Amino acid sequence: MSVVCPVECVSITCPRSDFIERNGSFILMIVAAVGGLAGIVLTYFLKSRCTTIRCFCITCDRDVVTLDAEHATIDQPSVASSQ
Repeated sequence: MSVVCPVECVSITCPRSDFIERNGSFILMIVAAVGGLAGIVLTYFLKSRCTTIRCFCITCDRDVVTLDAEHATIDQPSVASSQ
């Protein structure tokens, strides 16, 4: 003899999962996307030559470091022959 249990019986024994447990991967995707966009914006700020940066409600006045050609050095590695 087998017992047939309706779907309502199953939901009583197993508690419903919480919001983070149900949507954990979606929340992780949103946090990663916002973090990636913040990284892109901050990289733009670092590489920018602007003295005043205004983004959303943040304003930044800064001194841009000047790059003189006489102070720049480029080290070229020597190529050893394989003979």
